[in-house]
Amino acid sequence: MPLEHIIGCLVTQDASVQDAAGAIQNGGKQICLLVNESNHLIGSVTDGDLRRGLLAGVQVHAPASMIMNKSPVSAFIGTAPEVLLEIIKTNDIQQIPLIDKSGQVTNIIHLHDLSAPALHQDNIVVLMAGGL
Repeated sequence: MPLEHIIGCLVTQDASVQDAAGAIQNGGKQICLLVNESNHLIGSVTDGDLRRGLLAGVQVHAPASMIMNKSPVSAFIGTAPEVLLEIIKTNDIQQIPLIDKSGQVTNIIHLHDLSAPALHQDNIVVLMAGGL
C-alpha cells in the first residue's frame, strides 16, 4: 500500500519534538512515527508523549527520540481487523502502525477505521403520525 496517505505522520529519526508535534497535528492520525531512511519503525510519539516530555522540561528543539515510545505496539500488514481491534483495546491505544515483514511502515490504522462501519450505518426512520 502506498505511503502517500500517511506520509504526513512520518518523520526521520533526527526530527525535533516540534517536528513530531507538527506531524501529529497535520498527519490526521493523531500519532507521529519515527522512521529511519528505509522507513523502518523506530518509535512513536503521541499527544500524551508530547505533554509528558514538555512537562518534564524537554525543549521543542530537542530530538523527538527523547520523548518517543521506543517499543510501539505494531502489527503486520494483513492482520485481520478483529485482531487489530483486540490489540488496540488490550493495549489501550488509539492507533496501530502496520509494518511488513522487513519492519517497514506501510499504514496506520486508527480505532475509528476499525469501528467506522458500526458507527456510520444508515439510519432508517419510520414516522407514523395520526390524529383525530
